[in-house]
Amino acid sequence: MSQSASPQNIGSIVKNLTKMTIVGWLLANVCICLAIALAWRFGYIDLDAWRYRIADTLSKQEFINPQELIPETMRFHSVQRQDLDGDGEMERVVFYRYDIASGRSPYGAIVLDLNNCRPRGIDTFELIPIDRDYLSEAQIEIEVRDIPDVGGPKDVLIWGKTSDNIRTELAIFMWYDYSQPCSPPAPGQRGYWNLGFFRGTGGISIDGSRVRVKDRAFERSQLAVTRVYEPANGSYRQSPDGPMLDPVSKAVEFTFTPPTPVPQTYYPEKSVLAFYLAIGLNTAEAKTYLSPEAAARFIDGEYGRDVAEPGQLTSMAEVKEIAYYPDVEKERRHERVAVEVVVVNRRPDGTITGPFRYRVWVEGVPKKGAYPYDCEWRIVDFQPM
Repeated sequence: MSQSASPQNIGSIVKNLTKMTIVGWLLANVCICLAIALAWRFGYIDLDAWRYRIADTLSKQEFINPQELIPETMRFHSVQRQDLDGDGEMERVVFYRYDIASGRSPYGAIVLDLNNCRPRGIDTFELIPIDRDYLSEAQIEIEVRDIPDVGGPKDVLIWGKTSDNIRTELAIFMWYDYSQPCSPPAPGQRGYWNLGFFRGTGGISIDGSRVRVKDRAFERSQLAVTRVYEPANGSYRQSPDGPMLDPVSKAVEFTFTPPTPVPQTYYPEKSVLAFYLAIGLNTAEAKTYLSPEAAARFIDGEYGRDVAEPGQLTSMAEVKEIAYYPDVEKERRHERVAVEVVVVNRRPDGTITGPFRYRVWVEGVPKKGAYPYDCEWRIVDFQPM
């Protein structure tokens, strides 16, 4: 015979159901928010588009919607406000994506500039890199700064970035205007010149006016070819509409930072590259990559004939080429392996000597507890080629 539920039991059941309902409601909202965030992150939902639609509706169609300025085949991305031409007023930079596909669609950009004519109007300008290349694939950002010896007082930098925030594209623009105020400009009288466009799979950085571009070799040692560009006549291009200037230097470097400690790397070729990159910057550190015998020759000056002339050990060594032939079994047995290099020396006065070609012999020096094979990879000899 069943027993009727007491008021206390009923109250407990109602309380538990209420808790479950609240928890379920919260979990459902969290899941919905997470789904929206993921969809926005991967481009399935355009939140900016909805924001502009709401603004357009609330303003009774008096709001200027930047989405209407790009073709329907393109996807609006975002708007950023910057003073690009130095007139004290903010221009709108509209970023959009084109050639829409399920993967990474490329970015383009246009500038909206409110003029001071009567009546006031909006002028539009496209930011076009060399060969009409795209600005980015994953992420994009804008920066305005004065690059020494480049363009005008304000240079517009458009950075393309990977999903993990590595800068892999850089387009530099400068505003120009040869037209009469409030008169229709002739083609080419007004707009944004592209002063240079760079792309590097290993990252791009700019120091002053020197642009460093790294292109990864995509091999086991994570090496990259670094090209350094400097401007001439205010641009990185040979002419206003011409190709890029040649790089002022090109060398092999690490894509990221060297391993620590270097001799305990898995790969002997990393020790060789780290040795050359340390010459002239940290000679004491460079010596730690040598065997005791090789270090003695380095101290005695005999090493000078290999890379830098005697008395010129402050020279910077640039590795132009590096070649190695992995032999895992030899590496496991700590046996001597060869790494071939082509180097030049860049002296403090700017003069360059070389190139020098060497076969560098590296050997695993036993050291208990050192990774990966209880040894450290140290340079034991240099053989001219």
